[in-house]
Amino acid sequence: MPAEGGPIPFAINDLLALENLSTRERATRVYGLLRMFLDIPVAARTETLSRLTEEIESRSDREAIHSALREFWSHHSYVRVISEAGLPDEAFLLREMLARALRHLLPVDEVDGDLYVLMDSLNLKESDARWLGSLPDSLVASWADIFRPSRSSIIASCKILALRATNIALSRDLIEFADDEDITKSSFFNLPALVEHVARHPEDFHRWEEQRAACEAQLESVNRVLAEKGSSADLIFRVRLLRSLLGRIQQVISLEQGSDARKLSIVIVHGFASQRRIGIVLSASTRRLARSVVERTGRSGKHYIAVDAAQWRVMGVGAVLAGVITSFTALFKNTLSSVIHAPMLLAFAHSMNYVVSFLLMQAGGFLLASKMPAATAATLVDAMEDPQKDHMASLQAISDTQFIVTISNLLGRSQSRF
Repeated sequence: MPAEGGPIPFAINDLLALENLSTRERATRVYGLLRMFLDIPVAARTETLSRLTEEIESRSDREAIHSALREFWSHHSYVRVISEAGLPDEAFLLREMLARALRHLLPVDEVDGDLYVLMDSLNLKESDARWLGSLPDSLVASWADIFRPSRSSIIASCKILALRATNIALSRDLIEFADDEDITKSSFFNLPALVEHVARHPEDFHRWEEQRAACEAQLESVNRVLAEKGSSADLIFRVRLLRSLLGRIQQVISLEQGSDARKLSIVIVHGFASQRRIGIVLSASTRRLARSVVERTGRSGKHYIAVDAAQWRVMGVGAVLAGVITSFTALFKNTLSSVIHAPMLLAFAHSMNYVVSFLLMQAGGFLLASKMPAATAATLVDAMEDPQKDHMASLQAISDTQFIVTISNLLGRSQSRF
């Protein structure tokens, strides 16, 4: 592992030898060279790359070296790197989690110099993406022509991304969440044709921007419906995937507009660094689901806050009945424990006992003091964050209601004993 100012980790003549190797041998050689370079500490890596660049540029055969590297990175699998790196392989959350788990267990053999497999095998890290973003512009410009995707790769990548987005967006369950169930009116319906046209005719870039805005508006409409009717981690996962696909199309298609190719390179490296991690895709989907649940709870929590004497009486009576139900729940629990001795059957019986009790309380609109904080917390937070609302009044109303429900629960439990 060379230190800063030390020798370059491999002979430059090794780059010239790439032209005389088979596709598989060439990929193996490049993998070894990249692995040696990535093993250099990040602090010394930029200096090493600068010296490597200067040494190549000082050689009379520099064009041959550039040509050998450019030919390697023009492999047809470069399209896969652009259109797949960092994006989920599956359209369903559980399948994606399983696929990522299998990547940790099953080795993947390099197939005919596949660049995607090569990059994935390097085990890139987040620090590598940050290092790429810290490189001086002059140094990036020296290598940009080698790693920049060809126009044919840009067109193919954009079309693949658009086809995948359309396939997901036009699935029946997502269409049902749209404002209009006519599938031909979806903003994603003509996306592949339009993206291919803009990739071939960069002067029509404004058409892509308009289409992307329409697709984002459709996804926003789906999010609103999900917030009203309830969310699922799987639907949230697919909406996030669609946004990611639109974002990747934007990054790739913008290359024809003179966009900085380094931004796409950073995204790709970041994608390879994170695409095997199960926690990322799971936490992102469940985080959005949790937020949706909290928002929905906040809306329903308003119904559990009494603001006048009439509502106090109604909630008090309901809380008394909830106390009676919980008393019988406790009675059945003790009875079941004395009758059933098999642990599995006893656990099932206890579960059904609680399920029936809570369903009865839910059906009758009865309130249980222990569940009140969870139902009213989001409403209180919403009031505290809104400067136009009197959060002290909300706090007092919640406290009064909590007190009434608690006393009524205790009254119901005490009366059920007689």
